[in-house]
Amino acid sequence: MTSTKNDNYPGAKEQGAPSWEPVPTRANAHDRFFRAFFGEPQRFAALLQTFLPPELIRHIDCSSLEVQRESYIDKRLRGQFSDLVVSARLRVADGGEALDSRIYILTEHKSYHDRRALVQILRYQTSIWNRERDEQPQRPLTVVLPILLYHGPPRQISGRFRDEFVLPADFPPSMSSRVTDFTVEVINLSTHADELIEGELLIRSALLCMKHIRKGLSKILEVLKPLVVEYRTIALRPELDVLLEYVIRALNLDPAEFARAVSETQIQGAKEMGKQVLSKFDQIILERQKEGEARGEARGEARGERKAKNLMARRLHKDGFAPGDIARLTELSLEQVREALHNNGAE
Repeated sequence: MTSTKNDNYPGAKEQGAPSWEPVPTRANAHDRFFRAFFGEPQRFAALLQTFLPPELIRHIDCSSLEVQRESYIDKRLRGQFSDLVVSARLRVADGGEALDSRIYILTEHKSYHDRRALVQILRYQTSIWNRERDEQPQRPLTVVLPILLYHGPPRQISGRFRDEFVLPADFPPSMSSRVTDFTVEVINLSTHADELIEGELLIRSALLCMKHIRKGLSKILEVLKPLVVEYRTIALRPELDVLLEYVIRALNLDPAEFARAVSETQIQGAKEMGKQVLSKFDQIILERQKEGEARGEARGEARGERKAKNLMARRLHKDGFAPGDIARLTELSLEQVREALHNNGAE
């Protein structure tokens, strides 16, 4: 996301990012975890079934959930949202037969209070509908169910867009009804009692970690106790690695420090889990460093090839070739040719 988020809460180190950080610093731990963990249809279905009202969830065929990848998202809005956009078939009343019509479930995640959240969601909804109108103007618009998942400092969060406005007491009802309004389903972990957060062990642990992450390592170790006890039965599940990486990044810890803290809890299986954490994160770091080196080499090769083509384009232009011929000879697009001629040597 483009917004700067404050991770200076208890448990975070003062000196900044740990030395093992293998990804760009702009990647936010909360956003990355939300997309990685709940961007899997079964876990997203569990989230919906845990928090959505029964009268709503019975109309959604959770077996048909499909995560919409970035290719679907309006290019102008990429990088501004931490959303998951998921499509599903609608069911008839009482959870009966699935229909051909679909619904988009738009989930915006916030780890801090953002007064722009509902405006962002509205903008994203209209982006979806504008795209549908451009691609299939004759078809009815797809229903969008907006959800706001919040786990920042405890506070009440309104899901009614009408609450964003302040109207005079004597404002005419006929005008009041014209104020843009829509309602967002709010999943407010900050005010949700722990005992009411249910679900399968890893999903419940993930939600509780999101809720309590600002309370520091000691509280998170308490949250993770059930995972430690059951570690041998869940050690091979990839979502466990995603969760533990989130804890380490969000608390700005070194993996060795986290592994040592887990081992010192004296819970059965804690030492085994601590060793595995170190082993897995050493491998993760190594793989990402190799990926980064490979991407760097590829970018360098691409830049060198583009520079050579730009130089050829300028030479051909100097020799009197038309832009269309230059594009054909250099395998550049017309836009790239014009850019090369405009820059005239500036790389």
